[in-house]
Amino acid sequence: MPDSSRAFRRNAPLFAAHLSSLLTRTVTDQPLVCRFHEEEGLVSAFIRFRGNTRRERIVTLGNGCQIYDFQRIIPNLEGPRKVTTAESSYSYGLGGDLENDWLIRYDYVPDRAESEPEYKYPAGHVHFNGYSETYEAFRMGDKKPLYKLYFPTRRVSLEDFVEHLIVEMEVPTRHGQEKALAWIIHESEFRW
Repeated sequence: MPDSSRAFRRNAPLFAAHLSSLLTRTVTDQPLVCRFHEEEGLVSAFIRFRGNTRRERIVTLGNGCQIYDFQRIIPNLEGPRKVTTAESSYSYGLGGDLENDWLIRYDYVPDRAESEPEYKYPAGHVHFNGYSETYEAFRMGDKKPLYKLYFPTRRVSLEDFVEHLIVEMEVPTRHGQEKALAWIIHESEFRW
């Protein structure tokens, strides 16, 4: 096994523990888990809530809001960071069925945007599952439903996502809102 692969297998669980602590110190007691995946000789790690299916990996927070968190990380062979995000997706919803009733989904797919010439969307984007009367009335050919539009954004970090849940969605925190937000700001300065 190459040294970079050994180092990645050491560093990926540490990074997963760091991300997990962002959630378990603030909005949930459900930790993230790290599972390695190897395909065509390339190793990556999936970081997500425990469960065998996507539905089982959805976590309900203290106010009933449901969240889903997924990250795929790979070794960072360039630069000072030990791992890099190859893909991430965070979503939340307000109903009892996040699979269908999600409200917002933040996606980051730099590998796909870089390696697939036919992929014409921004690497960082957000999807909104809602309704707009003005959008529905707008005339254009091949119009997609609103939830299928890719609204460009920068990469949204897990820290940004959790802060948004606390501030905008009023998700109850484990040790008070002020402490949770201060801790998120402190942790966002930590560099992997």
